[in-house]
Amino acid sequence: MKLRKAVSLILTAALTALLSAPLINAQILINDNTAVMAATAVDGDDWLHTSGGRIVDAQGREVRLTGINWFGYNTGTNIFDGCWSINMASGLKSIADHGFNLIRIPISSELILAWRSGQYPQANYNSYTNPELNGMNSLQILDYAVAKCREYGIKIMFDLHSVDSNGGGHMYEYWYNGTYSEDDWITSLTWLTSHYNGNDTVIAIDLKNEPHGGTVWDGSNAQNNWRRAATRAGNAILDINPNLLIVIEGIETCNGQTAFWGGNLQGVRNYPVNFGSADRNDQIVYSPHDYGPSVYNQPWFHGGSFSYNTLYNEYWHNMFLYIREENIAPLLIGEWGGFMDGGPNEQWMNCEAQMINRYGLSHTFWCFNANSGDTGGLVGYDFQTWDEAKYALVRPTLWQTSSGRFIGLDHQIQLGANGVTVTGGSSSAVSYTTPQQTSNQVTAEEQQYAMDFIERLYVNMLGRSSDPQGKAYWYARLVNNTVDGMTLADGFYFSNEFTAMSANMSNEQFVRRMYITILGRDPDDVGLSYWIGKLDSGAMTREQVYRGFLGSQEWIGRCNANVLLRP
Repeated sequence: MKLRKAVSLILTAALTALLSAPLINAQILINDNTAVMAATAVDGDDWLHTSGGRIVDAQGREVRLTGINWFGYNTGTNIFDGCWSINMASGLKSIADHGFNLIRIPISSELILAWRSGQYPQANYNSYTNPELNGMNSLQILDYAVAKCREYGIKIMFDLHSVDSNGGGHMYEYWYNGTYSEDDWITSLTWLTSHYNGNDTVIAIDLKNEPHGGTVWDGSNAQNNWRRAATRAGNAILDINPNLLIVIEGIETCNGQTAFWGGNLQGVRNYPVNFGSADRNDQIVYSPHDYGPSVYNQPWFHGGSFSYNTLYNEYWHNMFLYIREENIAPLLIGEWGGFMDGGPNEQWMNCEAQMINRYGLSHTFWCFNANSGDTGGLVGYDFQTWDEAKYALVRPTLWQTSSGRFIGLDHQIQLGANGVTVTGGSSSAVSYTTPQQTSNQVTAEEQQYAMDFIERLYVNMLGRSSDPQGKAYWYARLVNNTVDGMTLADGFYFSNEFTAMSANMSNEQFVRRMYITILGRDPDDVGLSYWIGKLDSGAMTREQVYRGFLGSQEWIGRCNANVLLRP
Protein backbone atom coordinates (compact mmCIF):
# COMPACT_ATOMS: atom_id res chain seq x y z
CA MET A 1 0.00 0.00 0.00
CA LYS A 2 1.23 3.46 -0.87
CA LEU A 3 1.64 5.58 2.25
CA ARG A 4 -0.35 8.78 2.01
CA LYS A 5 0.69 12.28 2.93
CA ALA A 6 -1.85 12.25 5.78
CA VAL A 7 0.11 9.49 7.52
CA SER A 8 2.82 11.92 8.54
CA LEU A 9 0.32 13.67 10.77
CA ILE A 10 -0.57 10.54 12.72
CA LEU A 11 1.23 9.43 15.86
CA THR A 12 4.13 7.10 15.20
CA ALA A 13 2.44 4.37 17.18
CA ALA A 14 -0.30 4.18 14.56
CA LEU A 15 2.07 3.40 11.69
CA THR A 16 2.25 -0.33 12.36
CA ALA A 17 -1.51 -0.63 12.16
CA LEU A 18 -1.57 1.49 9.02
CA LEU A 19 0.95 -0.68 7.18
CA SER A 20 -0.89 -3.87 7.99
CA ALA A 21 -4.45 -2.66 7.41
CA PRO A 22 -6.24 -4.33 4.51
CA LEU A 23 -7.97 -2.64 1.63
CA ILE A 24 -11.70 -3.25 1.49
CA ASN A 25 -14.50 -2.93 -1.04
CA ALA A 26 -17.81 -1.06 -1.09
CA GLN A 27 -20.99 -1.73 0.92
CA ILE A 28 -19.41 -2.09 4.35
CA LEU A 29 -21.13 -3.53 7.37
CA ILE A 30 -19.34 -3.33 10.71
CA ASN A 31 -20.03 -5.67 13.59
CA ASP A 32 -19.58 -3.85 16.88
CA ASN A 33 -18.89 -6.22 19.75
CA THR A 34 -17.43 -3.94 22.37
CA ALA A 35 -18.38 -0.72 24.09
CA VAL A 36 -16.73 2.46 22.82
CA MET A 37 -14.35 3.93 25.34
CA ALA A 38 -14.37 7.66 26.06
CA ALA A 39 -11.62 9.39 24.11
CA THR A 40 -10.37 12.75 22.97
CA ALA A 41 -9.84 13.83 19.40
CA VAL A 42 -6.39 13.67 17.81
CA ASP A 43 -5.62 16.16 15.08
CA GLY A 44 -4.49 14.62 11.82
CA ASP A 45 -5.71 11.04 12.12
CA ASP A 46 -9.01 11.55 10.30
CA TRP A 47 -7.96 12.90 6.90
CA LEU A 48 -9.47 11.08 3.95
CA HIS A 49 -8.50 10.41 0.36
CA THR A 50 -9.88 8.31 -2.47
CA SER A 51 -9.03 5.02 -4.13
CA GLY A 52 -10.90 4.44 -7.37
CA GLY A 53 -14.58 4.79 -6.55
CA ARG A 54 -14.09 4.67 -2.79
CA ILE A 55 -13.35 7.19 -0.04
CA VAL A 56 -10.82 5.74 2.39
CA ASP A 57 -8.98 6.76 5.54
CA ALA A 58 -5.20 6.80 5.95
CA GLN A 59 -5.23 3.05 6.62
CA GLY A 60 -7.05 2.30 3.38
CA ARG A 61 -10.28 1.48 5.22
CA GLU A 62 -13.34 2.49 3.22
CA VAL A 63 -15.67 5.04 4.84
CA ARG A 64 -19.04 6.52 3.98
CA LEU A 65 -19.91 10.16 4.50
CA THR A 66 -23.63 10.13 5.30
CA GLY A 67 -24.63 13.60 6.36
CA ILE A 68 -27.13 16.41 6.35
CA ASN A 69 -27.32 20.05 5.19
CA TRP A 70 -28.03 22.87 7.64
CA PHE A 71 -28.12 26.24 5.91
CA GLY A 72 -28.04 29.83 7.18
CA TYR A 73 -24.46 30.97 6.67
CA ASN A 74 -25.35 31.65 3.04
CA THR A 75 -28.61 33.53 3.60
CA GLY A 76 -27.58 36.61 5.58
CA THR A 77 -28.55 35.00 8.90
CA ASN A 78 -24.79 34.54 9.45
CA ILE A 79 -25.48 31.50 11.65
CA PHE A 80 -27.51 28.34 11.16
CA ASP A 81 -31.14 29.18 10.45
CA GLY A 82 -33.38 28.11 13.31
CA CYS A 83 -31.12 29.41 16.06
CA TRP A 84 -33.89 31.95 16.53
CA SER A 85 -35.66 28.99 18.14
CA ILE A 86 -33.25 26.22 19.01
CA ASN A 87 -30.01 26.15 20.97
CA MET A 88 -27.31 25.70 18.31
CA ALA A 89 -25.28 23.15 20.26
CA SER A 90 -28.42 21.14 21.01
CA GLY A 91 -29.28 21.10 17.31
CA LEU A 92 -25.82 19.80 16.42
CA LYS A 93 -26.02 17.14 19.12
CA SER A 94 -29.43 16.05 17.85
CA ILE A 95 -27.96 15.66 14.36
CA ALA A 96 -25.15 13.49 15.77
CA ASP A 97 -27.54 11.44 17.91
CA HIS A 98 -29.66 10.74 14.82
CA GLY A 99 -26.61 9.25 13.09
CA PHE A 100 -25.42 11.87 10.58
CA ASN A 101 -21.61 11.78 10.54
CA LEU A 102 -21.15 14.85 8.33
CA ILE A 103 -22.75 18.26 8.15
CA ARG A 104 -22.64 20.22 4.91
CA ILE A 105 -22.59 23.92 5.79
CA PRO A 106 -23.65 26.24 2.96
CA ILE A 107 -21.79 29.57 3.16
CA SER A 108 -21.22 32.63 0.97
CA SER A 109 -18.11 34.29 -0.39
CA GLU A 110 -19.49 37.63 0.81
CA LEU A 111 -19.50 36.51 4.44
CA ILE A 112 -16.06 34.89 4.26
CA LEU A 113 -14.52 37.95 2.60
CA ALA A 114 -16.04 40.17 5.28
CA TRP A 115 -14.36 38.05 7.96
CA ARG A 116 -11.11 38.20 6.01
CA SER A 117 -11.23 42.01 6.12
CA GLY A 118 -11.93 42.06 9.86
CA GLN A 119 -15.68 42.74 9.57
CA TYR A 120 -18.14 40.49 11.37
CA PRO A 121 -21.74 40.73 10.14
CA GLN A 122 -24.18 40.17 12.96
CA ALA A 123 -25.35 36.62 13.62
CA ASN A 124 -29.13 36.57 14.04
CA TYR A 125 -30.03 34.22 16.89
CA ASN A 126 -32.14 34.05 20.03
CA SER A 127 -29.86 35.16 22.85
CA TYR A 128 -32.19 33.58 25.43
CA THR A 129 -31.88 30.08 23.98
CA ASN A 130 -28.19 30.59 23.06
CA PRO A 131 -26.69 32.50 26.01
CA GLU A 132 -23.27 30.94 25.46
CA LEU A 133 -23.03 32.80 22.12
CA ASN A 134 -23.48 36.23 23.66
CA GLY A 135 -20.34 38.29 23.24
CA MET A 136 -19.09 36.27 20.26
CA ASN A 137 -18.89 37.67 16.76
CA SER A 138 -20.23 35.65 13.82
CA LEU A 139 -16.86 34.06 13.03
CA GLN A 140 -16.32 33.07 16.64
CA ILE A 141 -19.77 31.49 16.66
CA LEU A 142 -18.82 29.39 13.63
CA ASP A 143 -15.60 28.41 15.39
CA TYR A 144 -17.71 27.37 18.38
CA ALA A 145 -19.96 25.29 16.09
CA VAL A 146 -16.90 23.55 14.64
CA ALA A 147 -15.71 22.77 18.17
CA LYS A 148 -19.10 21.31 19.10
CA CYS A 149 -19.09 19.17 15.95
CA ARG A 150 -15.69 17.86 17.01
CA GLU A 151 -17.05 17.08 20.47
CA TYR A 152 -20.04 15.18 19.05
CA GLY A 153 -18.03 13.24 16.45
CA ILE A 154 -19.40 15.10 13.40
CA LYS A 155 -17.18 16.07 10.48
CA ILE A 156 -17.78 19.17 8.34
CA MET A 157 -17.92 19.90 4.62
CA PHE A 158 -18.17 23.58 3.77
CA ASP A 159 -20.20 24.36 0.66
CA LEU A 160 -19.56 27.62 -1.17
CA HIS A 161 -23.26 27.98 -1.81
CA SER A 162 -23.34 31.45 -3.34
CA VAL A 163 -21.12 34.46 -3.80
CA ASP A 164 -23.72 36.82 -2.31
CA SER A 165 -25.26 36.46 1.14
CA ASN A 166 -28.95 36.08 0.44
CA GLY A 167 -31.48 33.30 0.34
CA GLY A 168 -31.66 33.45 -3.44
CA GLY A 169 -27.94 33.74 -4.09
CA HIS A 170 -27.75 30.16 -5.34
CA MET A 171 -30.05 31.10 -8.23
CA TYR A 172 -27.14 32.82 -9.98
CA GLU A 173 -25.55 30.40 -12.42
CA TYR A 174 -21.83 31.13 -12.00
CA TRP A 175 -19.23 31.32 -9.25
CA TYR A 176 -18.73 35.00 -10.01
CA ASN A 177 -21.06 37.95 -10.64
CA GLY A 178 -20.91 41.70 -11.16
CA THR A 179 -19.74 42.27 -7.58
CA TYR A 180 -17.44 39.34 -6.93
CA SER A 181 -14.91 38.01 -9.42
CA GLU A 182 -13.56 34.49 -9.86
CA ASP A 183 -10.46 35.63 -7.95
CA ASP A 184 -12.71 36.75 -5.07
CA TRP A 185 -14.40 33.35 -5.05
CA ILE A 186 -11.05 31.56 -4.87
CA THR A 187 -9.81 33.96 -2.19
CA SER A 188 -12.85 33.14 -0.06
CA LEU A 189 -12.15 29.43 -0.44
CA THR A 190 -8.46 29.71 0.42
CA TRP A 191 -9.10 31.99 3.40
CA LEU A 192 -11.60 29.48 4.80
CA THR A 193 -9.10 26.68 4.18
CA SER A 194 -6.35 28.57 5.99
CA HIS A 195 -8.61 29.46 8.92
CA TYR A 196 -9.29 25.77 9.68
CA ASN A 197 -6.00 24.38 8.39
CA GLY A 198 -4.83 21.47 10.54
CA ASN A 199 -8.27 20.90 12.10
CA ASP A 200 -9.50 17.59 10.74
CA THR A 201 -13.04 18.28 11.87
CA VAL A 202 -13.23 20.07 8.50
CA ILE A 203 -12.51 17.31 5.99
CA ALA A 204 -13.97 18.59 2.71
CA ILE A 205 -14.85 21.67 0.70
CA ASP A 206 -17.60 21.71 -1.92
CA LEU A 207 -16.28 24.28 -4.38
CA LYS A 208 -19.56 25.75 -5.63
CA ASN A 209 -23.21 24.89 -5.30
CA GLU A 210 -25.07 23.98 -8.47
CA PRO A 211 -23.35 25.64 -11.42
CA HIS A 212 -26.04 25.85 -14.08
CA GLY A 213 -27.45 27.92 -16.93
CA GLY A 214 -24.67 28.91 -19.31
CA THR A 215 -22.00 26.94 -17.44
CA VAL A 216 -20.10 24.44 -19.61
CA TRP A 217 -17.80 21.48 -18.90
CA ASP A 218 -15.16 20.97 -21.56
CA GLY A 219 -11.46 21.34 -22.30
CA SER A 220 -11.50 25.05 -23.06
CA ASN A 221 -10.21 28.05 -21.12
CA ALA A 222 -13.58 29.80 -21.36
CA GLN A 223 -14.57 31.87 -18.33
CA ASN A 224 -17.79 29.87 -17.95
CA ASN A 225 -16.03 26.48 -18.10
CA TRP A 226 -16.68 24.91 -14.70
CA ARG A 227 -13.99 22.24 -15.16
CA ARG A 228 -11.35 24.95 -15.67
CA ALA A 229 -12.52 26.97 -12.66
CA ALA A 230 -12.83 23.90 -10.41
CA THR A 231 -9.29 22.86 -11.34
CA ARG A 232 -7.95 26.27 -10.44
CA ALA A 233 -9.87 26.49 -7.15
CA GLY A 234 -9.07 22.93 -6.08
CA ASN A 235 -5.36 23.39 -6.61
CA ALA A 236 -5.42 26.64 -4.64
CA ILE A 237 -7.02 24.81 -1.69
CA LEU A 238 -4.64 21.84 -1.89
CA ASP A 239 -1.66 24.21 -1.91
CA ILE A 240 -2.71 25.08 1.67
CA ASN A 241 -4.10 21.76 2.90
CA PRO A 242 -3.32 18.75 0.68
CA ASN A 243 -5.53 16.51 2.85
CA LEU A 244 -8.92 18.05 2.15
CA LEU A 245 -11.42 16.28 -0.06
CA ILE A 246 -12.29 18.53 -2.99
CA VAL A 247 -15.94 18.06 -3.80
CA ILE A 248 -16.92 19.01 -7.35
CA GLU A 249 -20.53 19.29 -8.46
CA GLY A 250 -21.86 18.83 -11.96
CA ILE A 251 -23.54 21.40 -14.16
CA GLU A 252 -26.98 21.59 -15.75
CA THR A 253 -26.51 20.92 -19.48
CA CYS A 254 -23.82 18.87 -21.20
CA ASN A 255 -23.82 16.94 -24.47
CA GLY A 256 -27.21 18.45 -25.22
CA GLN A 257 -28.77 16.75 -22.19
CA THR A 258 -30.20 18.64 -19.22
CA ALA A 259 -30.22 17.60 -15.57
CA PHE A 260 -31.10 19.15 -12.25
CA TRP A 261 -28.74 22.02 -11.41
CA GLY A 262 -25.41 20.49 -10.42
CA GLY A 263 -26.56 17.02 -11.46
CA ASN A 264 -24.93 16.63 -14.88
CA LEU A 265 -21.50 14.99 -14.63
CA GLN A 266 -21.36 13.63 -18.17
CA GLY A 267 -18.33 15.82 -18.86
CA VAL A 268 -16.19 13.75 -16.48
CA ARG A 269 -15.96 10.93 -19.00
CA ASN A 270 -13.99 12.92 -21.57
CA TYR A 271 -12.80 15.82 -19.42
CA PRO A 272 -12.16 14.69 -15.83
CA VAL A 273 -10.81 17.30 -13.47
CA ASN A 274 -7.02 16.92 -13.27
CA PHE A 275 -5.10 18.62 -10.47
CA GLY A 276 -1.76 17.66 -12.00
CA SER A 277 -0.64 14.75 -9.82
CA ALA A 278 -1.92 11.39 -8.66
CA ASP A 279 -1.90 12.44 -5.01
CA ARG A 280 -3.93 15.55 -5.70
CA ASN A 281 -6.37 13.72 -7.93
CA ASP A 282 -6.92 11.28 -5.08
CA GLN A 283 -8.71 14.09 -3.23
CA ILE A 284 -11.44 14.47 -5.88
CA VAL A 285 -15.03 13.52 -5.08
CA TYR A 286 -17.76 14.25 -7.63
CA SER A 287 -21.08 15.42 -6.22
CA PRO A 288 -24.33 15.46 -8.20
CA HIS A 289 -27.53 16.95 -6.80
CA ASP A 290 -30.73 15.06 -7.42
CA TYR A 291 -34.37 15.85 -6.69
CA GLY A 292 -37.84 14.53 -7.34
CA PRO A 293 -40.90 15.76 -9.21
CA SER A 294 -42.06 18.11 -6.44
CA VAL A 295 -38.99 20.28 -7.11
CA TYR A 296 -39.35 20.09 -10.89
CA ASN A 297 -41.32 17.61 -12.96
CA GLN A 298 -38.51 16.47 -15.25
CA PRO A 299 -39.20 14.35 -18.36
CA TRP A 300 -37.79 11.19 -16.79
CA PHE A 301 -40.56 11.25 -14.18
CA HIS A 302 -43.18 10.61 -16.89
CA GLY A 303 -45.89 12.34 -14.91
CA GLY A 304 -45.36 9.95 -11.99
CA SER A 305 -45.10 6.74 -14.04
CA PHE A 306 -41.50 5.88 -13.20
CA SER A 307 -39.64 3.15 -11.34
CA TYR A 308 -36.15 2.53 -10.00
CA ASN A 309 -35.22 0.90 -13.30
CA THR A 310 -36.50 3.76 -15.48
CA LEU A 311 -34.67 6.31 -13.32
CA TYR A 312 -31.48 4.31 -13.66
CA ASN A 313 -31.77 3.73 -17.40
CA GLU A 314 -33.00 7.19 -18.40
CA TYR A 315 -31.12 9.41 -15.98
CA TRP A 316 -28.89 8.21 -13.16
CA HIS A 317 -26.51 6.00 -15.13
CA ASN A 318 -25.59 8.48 -17.85
CA MET A 319 -25.62 11.57 -15.66
CA PHE A 320 -23.41 10.38 -12.81
CA LEU A 321 -23.62 6.72 -11.69
CA TYR A 322 -21.20 5.57 -14.39
CA ILE A 323 -18.47 7.39 -12.43
CA ARG A 324 -18.96 5.02 -9.49
CA GLU A 325 -19.66 1.96 -11.61
CA GLU A 326 -16.41 2.39 -13.53
CA ASN A 327 -14.38 3.30 -10.42
CA ILE A 328 -13.41 6.65 -11.90
CA ALA A 329 -13.93 8.46 -8.59
CA PRO A 330 -16.26 8.38 -5.60
CA LEU A 331 -19.70 9.99 -5.67
CA LEU A 332 -21.32 12.02 -2.91
CA ILE A 333 -24.95 13.00 -3.51
CA GLY A 334 -24.65 16.52 -2.16
CA GLU A 335 -28.37 17.26 -2.05
CA TRP A 336 -31.44 15.04 -2.21
CA GLY A 337 -34.71 15.28 -0.35
CA GLY A 338 -38.26 16.52 -0.60
CA PHE A 339 -41.77 16.35 0.74
CA MET A 340 -43.39 13.12 1.88
CA ASP A 341 -46.44 13.58 -0.32
CA GLY A 342 -47.70 10.01 -0.33
CA GLY A 343 -47.33 10.14 -4.11
CA PRO A 344 -44.69 10.50 -6.85
CA ASN A 345 -42.21 12.55 -4.83
CA GLU A 346 -42.20 10.11 -1.94
CA GLN A 347 -41.87 7.27 -4.46
CA TRP A 348 -38.83 9.03 -5.93
CA MET A 349 -37.32 9.50 -2.45
CA ASN A 350 -37.61 5.78 -1.80
CA CYS A 351 -35.94 5.03 -5.14
CA GLU A 352 -33.13 7.50 -4.38
CA ALA A 353 -32.56 5.99 -0.94
CA GLN A 354 -32.38 2.52 -2.45
CA MET A 355 -29.92 3.70 -5.09
CA ILE A 356 -27.70 5.23 -2.40
CA ASN A 357 -27.70 1.99 -0.43
CA ARG A 358 -27.18 -0.26 -3.42
CA TYR A 359 -24.06 1.60 -4.44
CA GLY A 360 -22.89 2.39 -0.91
CA LEU A 361 -22.76 6.08 -1.81
CA SER A 362 -21.89 8.99 0.43
CA HIS A 363 -24.51 11.73 0.62
CA THR A 364 -25.76 14.79 2.50
CA PHE A 365 -29.53 14.94 2.79
CA TRP A 366 -31.32 18.23 2.13
CA CYS A 367 -32.03 19.26 4.77
CA PHE A 368 -32.26 19.79 8.54
CA ASN A 369 -34.00 23.15 8.10
CA ALA A 370 -37.76 23.39 8.33
CA ASN A 371 -37.67 26.54 6.17
CA SER A 372 -36.66 24.95 2.88
CA GLY A 373 -39.61 25.98 0.72
CA ASP A 374 -39.44 23.32 -2.00
CA THR A 375 -38.44 20.33 0.14
CA GLY A 376 -39.25 20.91 3.81
CA GLY A 377 -36.83 19.58 6.39
CA LEU A 378 -36.20 16.78 8.83
CA VAL A 379 -37.44 18.93 11.71
CA GLY A 380 -40.49 21.10 12.25
CA TYR A 381 -40.51 24.86 12.64
CA ASP A 382 -39.43 24.57 16.27
CA PHE A 383 -36.22 23.00 14.84
CA GLN A 384 -36.49 20.34 17.55
CA THR A 385 -39.30 17.96 16.56
CA TRP A 386 -38.14 15.42 14.02
CA ASP A 387 -40.34 14.29 11.15
CA GLU A 388 -40.28 10.60 12.06
CA ALA A 389 -41.70 9.37 8.76
CA LYS A 390 -39.10 11.22 6.70
CA TYR A 391 -36.32 10.21 9.08
CA ALA A 392 -37.41 6.57 8.78
CA LEU A 393 -36.85 6.87 5.03
CA VAL A 394 -33.42 8.47 5.45
CA ARG A 395 -32.14 6.39 8.35
CA PRO A 396 -31.34 3.21 6.32
CA THR A 397 -29.01 5.31 4.11
CA LEU A 398 -26.83 6.26 7.09
CA TRP A 399 -23.59 4.36 7.64
CA GLN A 400 -24.19 1.96 10.49
CA THR A 401 -23.09 -1.29 12.05
CA SER A 402 -24.85 -4.59 11.53
CA SER A 403 -26.61 -4.01 14.86
CA GLY A 404 -27.77 -0.51 13.90
CA ARG A 405 -25.22 1.75 15.62
CA PHE A 406 -24.21 4.76 13.57
CA ILE A 407 -20.61 4.92 12.36
CA GLY A 408 -18.71 8.19 12.63
CA LEU A 409 -15.65 9.41 10.76
CA ASP A 410 -13.47 10.16 13.78
CA HIS A 411 -10.99 7.53 14.94
CA GLN A 412 -11.26 8.56 18.60
CA ILE A 413 -14.66 10.21 19.21
CA GLN A 414 -17.87 8.21 18.83
CA LEU A 415 -20.72 9.71 16.82
CA GLY A 416 -23.28 11.17 19.21
CA ALA A 417 -25.07 9.08 21.79
CA ASN A 418 -25.91 6.20 19.47
CA GLY A 419 -22.77 5.76 17.42
CA VAL A 420 -19.25 4.38 17.28
CA THR A 421 -15.95 5.61 15.95
CA VAL A 422 -14.84 4.76 12.45
CA THR A 423 -13.04 1.74 13.89
CA GLY A 424 -15.77 0.80 16.36
CA GLY A 425 -13.54 1.84 19.27
CA SER A 426 -11.02 -0.95 18.76
CA SER A 427 -9.62 -2.30 15.54
CA SER A 428 -9.64 -5.82 16.98
CA ALA A 429 -13.39 -5.51 17.60
CA VAL A 430 -14.26 -4.64 14.02
CA SER A 431 -14.80 -7.01 11.15
CA TYR A 432 -15.64 -5.86 7.66
CA THR A 433 -17.75 -7.85 5.24
CA THR A 434 -17.99 -7.13 1.55
CA PRO A 435 -20.43 -8.32 -1.10
CA GLN A 436 -19.54 -10.91 -3.68
CA GLN A 437 -17.79 -9.57 -6.72
CA THR A 438 -20.18 -8.44 -9.47
CA SER A 439 -20.72 -11.19 -12.00
CA ASN A 440 -23.28 -12.02 -14.64
CA GLN A 441 -22.88 -15.74 -13.93
CA VAL A 442 -25.87 -17.10 -12.00
CA THR A 443 -24.85 -19.63 -9.37
CA ALA A 444 -27.04 -22.46 -8.17
CA GLU A 445 -27.30 -20.77 -4.78
CA GLU A 446 -28.45 -17.49 -6.37
CA GLN A 447 -31.03 -19.31 -8.46
CA GLN A 448 -32.39 -21.15 -5.41
CA TYR A 449 -32.57 -17.98 -3.30
CA ALA A 450 -34.45 -16.14 -6.06
CA MET A 451 -36.90 -19.03 -6.45
CA ASP A 452 -37.40 -19.19 -2.68
CA PHE A 453 -38.06 -15.42 -2.60
CA ILE A 454 -40.70 -15.73 -5.33
CA GLU A 455 -42.34 -18.53 -3.37
CA ARG A 456 -42.36 -16.40 -0.19
CA LEU A 457 -44.07 -13.61 -2.10
CA TYR A 458 -46.79 -15.97 -3.32
CA VAL A 459 -47.39 -17.56 0.07
CA ASN A 460 -47.21 -14.45 2.24
CA MET A 461 -48.72 -11.82 -0.07
CA LEU A 462 -51.14 -13.81 -2.21
CA GLY A 463 -52.02 -16.42 0.40
CA ARG A 464 -51.27 -19.40 -1.83
CA SER A 465 -48.45 -21.46 -3.20
CA SER A 466 -47.06 -20.51 -6.57
CA ASP A 467 -48.25 -22.15 -9.73
CA PRO A 468 -45.49 -23.41 -12.05
CA GLN A 469 -46.32 -20.97 -14.86
CA GLY A 470 -46.44 -17.94 -12.56
CA LYS A 471 -43.20 -18.83 -10.85
CA ALA A 472 -41.50 -19.40 -14.19
CA TYR A 473 -42.82 -16.06 -15.45
CA TRP A 474 -41.33 -14.07 -12.55
CA TYR A 475 -38.06 -15.97 -12.65
CA ALA A 476 -37.73 -15.26 -16.39
CA ARG A 477 -38.25 -11.56 -15.72
CA LEU A 478 -35.41 -11.64 -13.18
CA VAL A 479 -33.14 -13.42 -15.66
CA ASN A 480 -34.04 -10.95 -18.43
CA ASN A 481 -33.45 -8.02 -16.04
CA THR A 482 -36.90 -6.56 -16.61
CA VAL A 483 -37.43 -6.58 -12.84
CA ASP A 484 -35.09 -6.65 -9.86
CA GLY A 485 -35.73 -7.75 -6.29
CA MET A 486 -37.42 -4.49 -5.32
CA THR A 487 -39.74 -4.20 -8.31
CA LEU A 488 -40.56 -7.90 -8.04
CA ALA A 489 -41.69 -7.35 -4.44
CA ASP A 490 -43.70 -4.28 -5.51
CA GLY A 491 -45.68 -6.39 -7.96
CA PHE A 492 -46.94 -8.55 -5.12
CA TYR A 493 -47.24 -5.90 -2.40
CA PHE A 494 -49.50 -3.67 -4.50
CA SER A 495 -51.62 -6.55 -5.79
CA ASN A 496 -55.34 -6.59 -5.08
CA GLU A 497 -54.90 -9.86 -3.17
CA PHE A 498 -52.40 -8.47 -0.67
CA THR A 499 -54.33 -5.22 -0.30
CA ALA A 500 -57.38 -7.21 0.75
CA MET A 501 -55.41 -9.62 2.93
CA SER A 502 -53.44 -6.93 4.79
CA ALA A 503 -56.60 -4.95 5.59
CA ASN A 504 -57.48 -7.64 8.13
CA MET A 505 -54.00 -7.79 9.70
CA SER A 506 -53.03 -6.17 12.98
CA ASN A 507 -49.93 -3.99 12.94
CA GLU A 508 -47.95 -6.78 14.60
CA GLN A 509 -49.13 -9.31 12.03
CA PHE A 510 -48.19 -6.92 9.22
CA VAL A 511 -44.67 -6.34 10.56
CA ARG A 512 -44.11 -10.05 11.09
CA ARG A 513 -45.26 -10.65 7.51
CA MET A 514 -42.66 -8.13 6.27
CA TYR A 515 -39.87 -9.88 8.16
CA ILE A 516 -40.67 -13.34 6.87
CA THR A 517 -41.44 -12.16 3.31
CA ILE A 518 -38.69 -9.64 2.62
CA LEU A 519 -35.92 -10.81 4.95
CA GLY A 520 -36.88 -14.47 5.10
CA ARG A 521 -36.59 -14.70 8.87
CA ASP A 522 -38.47 -14.21 12.10
CA PRO A 523 -38.24 -10.72 13.65
CA ASP A 524 -35.85 -9.83 16.42
CA ASP A 525 -37.50 -8.31 19.49
CA VAL A 526 -35.96 -4.85 19.08
CA GLY A 527 -36.86 -4.54 15.41
CA LEU A 528 -40.38 -5.86 15.92
CA SER A 529 -41.05 -3.37 18.72
CA TYR A 530 -39.60 -0.50 16.66
CA TRP A 531 -41.76 -1.04 13.58
CA ILE A 532 -44.95 -1.78 15.54
CA GLY A 533 -44.37 1.41 17.53
CA LYS A 534 -44.10 3.44 14.34
CA LEU A 535 -47.39 2.06 13.07
CA ASP A 536 -49.25 2.28 16.38
CA SER A 537 -48.21 5.91 16.89
CA GLY A 538 -49.17 6.91 13.35
CA ALA A 539 -45.60 8.04 12.65
CA MET A 540 -45.44 5.77 9.59
CA THR A 541 -47.86 4.17 7.18
CA ARG A 542 -47.69 0.50 6.29
CA GLU A 543 -46.27 1.32 2.87
CA GLN A 544 -43.51 3.33 4.53
CA VAL A 545 -42.68 0.38 6.78
CA TYR A 546 -42.60 -1.87 3.71
CA ARG A 547 -40.23 0.59 2.01
CA GLY A 548 -38.14 0.61 5.17
CA PHE A 549 -37.59 -3.14 4.84
CA LEU A 550 -36.64 -2.78 1.17
CA GLY A 551 -34.23 0.00 2.14
CA SER A 552 -32.60 -1.97 4.95
CA GLN A 553 -28.94 -2.85 4.68
CA GLU A 554 -29.83 -6.51 5.25
CA TRP A 555 -32.08 -6.63 2.18
CA ILE A 556 -29.85 -4.44 0.02
CA GLY A 557 -26.86 -6.63 0.90
CA ARG A 558 -28.72 -9.72 -0.23
CA CYS A 559 -29.74 -8.08 -3.50
CA ASN A 560 -26.22 -6.87 -4.24
CA ALA A 561 -24.88 -10.40 -3.61
CA ASN A 562 -27.35 -11.98 -6.05
CA VAL A 563 -27.03 -11.25 -9.76
CA LEU A 564 -30.74 -12.02 -10.25
CA LEU A 565 -31.99 -9.55 -7.63
CA ARG A 566 -29.58 -6.63 -7.98
CA PRO A 567 -30.66 -3.69 -10.17
